[in-house]
Amino acid sequence: MLQTTLRSAGAQTLPWTWTISVDTAESRTRREDLRDLENMAIQARMMGGGEFVDEAREQADADRKKQREEWLRGLRKLGQEGFSRKAPDAAVVRDGHLHIGDVRCPLRKPTRPELVPHVSFVDIPQQMEILKDMLLDWSLGHHLLLVGNQGVGKNKLTDRLLGLLQCEREYVQLHRDTTFQSLTLAPSFKSGVVVWEDSPLLRAVKYGRCLVVDEADKAPVEVVCVLKALSEDGELSLSDGRTIVRPDSPAKHGNVVRMSPDFRLVVLANRPGYPFMGHDFFKLCGDVFSCHVVDNPDIASEVALLRSVGPDVPKDKVLQLSVLFAELREMVESGQLAYPYSTRELVKLVAHAQRFPRDPTEELAATVFAFDLADQKKRTPLLEVLQRHGIATTEAGIQLLDGYGPSTGDMRLRLDDGRDKSKDVVNQDNPDGQRPPEMAPGGPTHGKWDGQEHIGGNQFAGGSGGTGTAGLGGRWGPYRLDVGQKLVQVSEDAKQGLDEATKRKTQEMADAAYRQRLSEMQMSLKEGEAYAALREAVASQIQEMKVCLESQEARERERQWLKHQTTGELDENRLVDGITGCKTVYMRRGQPEGFAFGRQQHPKRVTFVMDISGSMYTFNRIDRRLQRLQEVATFIFESFAGFEEKYDYRMVGHSGTGPEAERLVEWSKPPRTDKERLEIAKTMEAHAQFCYPGDHTLEATMRAIMEIGSQEADERLVLVVSDADLQRYNIDVRQWNQILHRDPSVKGYVILISNNVDEAERIKATLAPGRAHICAETTSLAITFKQIFRDSMLRDH
Repeated sequence: MLQTTLRSAGAQTLPWTWTISVDTAESRTRREDLRDLENMAIQARMMGGGEFVDEAREQADADRKKQREEWLRGLRKLGQEGFSRKAPDAAVVRDGHLHIGDVRCPLRKPTRPELVPHVSFVDIPQQMEILKDMLLDWSLGHHLLLVGNQGVGKNKLTDRLLGLLQCEREYVQLHRDTTFQSLTLAPSFKSGVVVWEDSPLLRAVKYGRCLVVDEADKAPVEVVCVLKALSEDGELSLSDGRTIVRPDSPAKHGNVVRMSPDFRLVVLANRPGYPFMGHDFFKLCGDVFSCHVVDNPDIASEVALLRSVGPDVPKDKVLQLSVLFAELREMVESGQLAYPYSTRELVKLVAHAQRFPRDPTEELAATVFAFDLADQKKRTPLLEVLQRHGIATTEAGIQLLDGYGPSTGDMRLRLDDGRDKSKDVVNQDNPDGQRPPEMAPGGPTHGKWDGQEHIGGNQFAGGSGGTGTAGLGGRWGPYRLDVGQKLVQVSEDAKQGLDEATKRKTQEMADAAYRQRLSEMQMSLKEGEAYAALREAVASQIQEMKVCLESQEARERERQWLKHQTTGELDENRLVDGITGCKTVYMRRGQPEGFAFGRQQHPKRVTFVMDISGSMYTFNRIDRRLQRLQEVATFIFESFAGFEEKYDYRMVGHSGTGPEAERLVEWSKPPRTDKERLEIAKTMEAHAQFCYPGDHTLEATMRAIMEIGSQEADERLVLVVSDADLQRYNIDVRQWNQILHRDPSVKGYVILISNNVDEAERIKATLAPGRAHICAETTSLAITFKQIFRDSMLRDH
């Protein structure tokens, strides 16, 4: 079939025999003819030549589409239940107690009822369960910590609980400029006298109220420590000399503030990580609080909430919006979108539809999605989701949504099945029941070409499982050649037994062909488009990583308190100077003098160890691992562009040729142009095709750690990108783990980009916790790199 297809495409199928050992005009001409023939074969296969790979990919795409449709149908079915679901057990006040389910707690008797919050709240099952758990911890005398994304209802739940309990509330919102003094006391001048006014914290402690601390993850570490000390020890020294003590503490002197037994802390914090970029509050203080994770309601509870907000909004529209937001949140979790679309935005949409029922859905959605739609990187996936749910399906609808036309082109992310699921791979040591053929008498050659598929043998090029010819999965061919053939993998044991002279001849042919391919890799008119395609595949991940690096830079440029100022907050250490008439008794936040010289003395150094072995080329059309490796390299080049002064990186490639077979990027010499970046990506592909068989993963990791350890650096990091094909070479993962921990000053991590999930999971389980990450698709690149950098580098100094 392949021969017929090629002939119909106008390709000649002559039984040529080529020997590539010297660089001559004839060999160059034959090489160009071969490349054209190879491209024709691939194009014929891509245009419906009936090849197994295309069928598998089409089937995989169809299966994913079917799975998504089934998932959405299941969500709609659950959402329908929300219209008829029985209301949950409401909170009941009886005999001076608040009852939620089987939990009860006595009510407070407020002395200032105006401080008791009253909030509009809808009793839905998921939120009532959270309220029940909060009430249980409250009744036990615990302080509470609520962690969740913005907009999920942390403030609503807190106010609802306090309102039901008739508890007075004091409120404080923290931020980056919050200080210990402003959190505890507020000094001011009144008629020439310094007056210390009690802060909300101090009033809550004295009068037995509940202090609600919002945005706690944004505060500096020293302020967070105040909250921990207050909740854990019950004691705190104030700036005016007074001391907060426990209710049962014996008063050692009269200048104390005794904490009321009714005092409670309810702390609200966002989850750690992007896009909030605050402290991991639970990690710092979670052990002294009863923690409750607040998430968006399940779809049935959410539909019940929306029906209460918009009773006149059609049920179909309510269900449409709820399922839409469920899919958007799933995309956020997978890293395709960054903004965590929450119940708050959904409630606003339905409230708008309730008040203005004639407004089209696109106009409603514009109030929520306009910002992300203006970003070309987020526009396409977001429009796809909206259109899948019946929003902006026409040009007029799109214009209502954002005022201009959509981007063109098919930007759908197509995922392939893993190597272990592909019917295109035969993983067996001896596929035809016979010994692999011996090397041909003339030694390794390119092989003849007849347009047919060959399994085994030692004469024809473009086969699989053969000996001494260019193909895939065979035994000591000079290099790899992919023309769409079925893939048969010969075991490593079957490759043994070849004399050293023949091996050297094979390697010499591979080296000559590799040098020839490198010389041919000159820039063409279309290579700008080629690199643009690589960059577009990871565009959203690049943007996320840049935001992450910029946020870290912003934290390191944290403003300091500048003293001896004429405006700002009163510096309590200079109160006496203020009474005597000095005007420079204030302090304010700002950049200190000499900050332009920077705090970081040496760059943070990163070495990327890339797997460019033969298996990357061999299995590329099965699970696109080589393409993903090129996308990883593009992600690195683009993400670190603009941060050269802070981050210095080096990139090497290892294969059977050696542990540093390619020095792709040297220290302080990152690729500056698209041309340079594309050349590196093409070099990785060419090397994977022509390199020697074998593996040097352990040696490459060891060499990278030793080399970076000798460099002066603020911090050192080694990232090894591998296709998880270690078992085939009998590599002991435990030894790899020891190498990664060899130098305490170097942090080593492994990123596994293969779709061979079982092998990747085995490697991850064997390595130390947190040192291995599985990244089967480029959509998870940013999440993986941010996790690694947060654990190793992106921390406050």
